[in-house]
Amino acid sequence: MHEMSPEKQEYLSAALRHCRDAEALLGTSPDQSWHLAGFGPECVRKACLEGNLFDKAIGHGWDERTEGMLDFAVCLSPQAWRYRLEGWGSRERLQEWNPQHRYDKTGTRSADAEALVTECAELVDRVHQELWMDGVIRRADGGAGR
Repeated sequence: MHEMSPEKQEYLSAALRHCRDAEALLGTSPDQSWHLAGFGPECVRKACLEGNLFDKAIGHGWDERTEGMLDFAVCLSPQAWRYRLEGWGSRERLQEWNPQHRYDKTGTRSADAEALVTECAELVDRVHQELWMDGVIRRADGGAGR
């Protein structure tokens, strides 16, 4: 397997940071925690795809269109299938998330935040660990210190 490009390492670093920050904010700002958590899986998916052709098309969503685009992108990325990136939009909490929640009234997501943060961190950590075990990244923390 080849080593991840610097651009893709930035996506991986962002995924780890979003999850770490979401975990840290759970006790003080669960709404912001909710908002950040969903970006982790999005970034780790983009880190695993070849090139950047599909990054904007995949965007931030978890709807059927996004999942269909991701399925197509994985078919064109010889190694991406290994990381089981498809079907995440059917996960209970992740399917509720979208970046527009940043405009929600404070307190709207307080009860749901921990479950979403846990779900997102599990996805990101699994893929991150597999990338490291495959030798795609050199440092176990992806250079992000997670």
